[in-house]
Amino acid sequence: MLAIDIPAPIKMHHAEDVVGGHNSHDPKHMKGTVSDDVVNKILKFMYYDQDFEAIRYEITADNVSGIYSQAYVLNCKTLLKYLEEMIVNEHLNPDNASRFYHDAIMVSPMN
Repeated sequence: MLAIDIPAPIKMHHAEDVVGGHNSHDPKHMKGTVSDDVVNKILKFMYYDQDFEAIRYEITADNVSGIYSQAYVLNCKTLLKYLEEMIVNEHLNPDNASRFYHDAIMVSPMN
């Protein structure tokens, strides 16, 4: 199988660079940095025939929640299964359990 290169993030927005009104649903007004890096990881997973090993090394405890959230929105059930296993088996520990618990509540069907 040929490797498919996924491009680096296309653009970044910083909240402090935006002038004008504040719409909390507009990514330009979000705090921090917004990029398409997460989507690129998901696309890479799909392009590699849903082979989780293609992106495993790119997933850390710091970015797994963002990747999980985007995979949830995109309804990538296979990726969600892999991410859930990774969170439980590799990333979950007493120091970050409350953060993962909060993230789970936020994506639950009740919200």
